[in-house]
Amino acid sequence: MQQSLVNALRLASLQSTFEGERGVTDSGGASDKSSKRVGAAPDDILSAAIAARLAAADDGEVDRVHVAVQRACVTLRGEVPTRRSMGRIEALIASCEGVMRIDNQMRVGYSH
Repeated sequence: MQQSLVNALRLASLQSTFEGERGVTDSGGASDKSSKRVGAAPDDILSAAIAARLAAADDGEVDRVHVAVQRACVTLRGEVPTRRSMGRIEALIASCEGVMRIDNQMRVGYSH
């Protein structure tokens, strides 16, 4: 777990550098970020940033969550223990620069 966290943090650092070079700003908002921002982050960088945020916030709620990124659209699948944890995960991902849309297909239904 510690090695994957280190790798995720390195990748998040790359994303931060990438955003700084592009001058991207956070538009904030809900899970559908379809407002016209200057370019979305490449999927691999976006995936790395999401992985870093989830690893940093990992309290056992993300163990069964699977994330896929395609053209800045993030698809969430899997199970979470509560609706509250689902909302926290979605908000965490929505706060990542470059996320244009979130397709939340997670289900509530297990206890960790």
